Amino acid sequence: MASSFYDVGDSYDETCPLCFEHGKPIIYHCEDDGSLICVACMVGAHQHHNIVAVEIAYAERMGILNENYPVVSESMQSIVSQLQQLLDEEKETEGSKDLLKEGPVEHPEKFELDQNKLRDLYGRTPSLDPNTAHPEIEISRDLRAATQTGTDNPYPEHPDRFDFYPQVVSSESFSSGRHYWEVNVRSSGWCTIGICLNSMGRKGKGSELGENPESWCLEKRNNKYFANHDEEYTVLSAPGVPERFGFFLDCEVGELTCFGDSRVLHVFRANFMEPVKPAFLVWDETVHFVHLVK
Repeated sequence: MASSFYDVGDSYDETCPLCFEHGKPIIYHCEDDGSLICVACMVGAHQHHNIVAVEIAYAERMGILNENYPVVSESMQSIVSQLQQLLDEEKETEGSKDLLKEGPVEHPEKFELDQNKLRDLYGRTPSLDPNTAHPEIEISRDLRAATQTGTDNPYPEHPDRFDFYPQVVSSESFSSGRHYWEVNVRSSGWCTIGICLNSMGRKGKGSELGENPESWCLEKRNNKYFANHDEEYTVLSAPGVPERFGFFLDCEVGELTCFGDSRVLHVFRANFMEPVKPAFLVWDETVHFVHLVK
């Protein structure tokens, strides 16, 4: 374990939020990848990472760390929430620095991440591919909306159809250029929205969006929000209850910028030169692509 680890034992209080994956209190911060974790995460995927207590990570960023232990009056719930906000702001700042280096004169809209400009320049409205819809997913006539019915629709067999999770992907694939689209998630209490490789499997448990290395997603669950990729969950600080998720895919730079309404919630970085598709996983109600004039 790295030397900067502080053992806080069972000093957390009952307000401590729980890890989405393990159900244990979130009391640590991984300095290597900037994620909030529990003790099970620490001895698992983060075993050899640089770990500190959340109070210490929060106090360091606020400049209130004393030589013994940070004096913080807020509850653990508040500390974790505020630390997540600070981490998100750090990521946004770093992202802005990278974009500035890329050349704001040539692509000012990329640097500013102005959603109105993104809609005007790169906005599109994908359509859902009925041949990929799980039997419990009903597709609207205009191919924009996916509804969880709870019962199987009589779809014909198809090699592209999801057979385990209530998912569907778009007909369009993106492997170059810049693309922006939005998804209305207002009526759904639990859904996962993002992109996946066109080559991602469609059958069995390994096909769940966000749970494999071939998909990058935002998850809304009981008005809590997460960034999911390859079974790694990042708790997101979202203002209010976002009604729309926006996605700006820059294939050349290798970034998927995810918005909650008008705020950047998360940025995924990967090699998006292989064809990817917008994708939905819908556990209840309806989600739909927002019509953007292109």
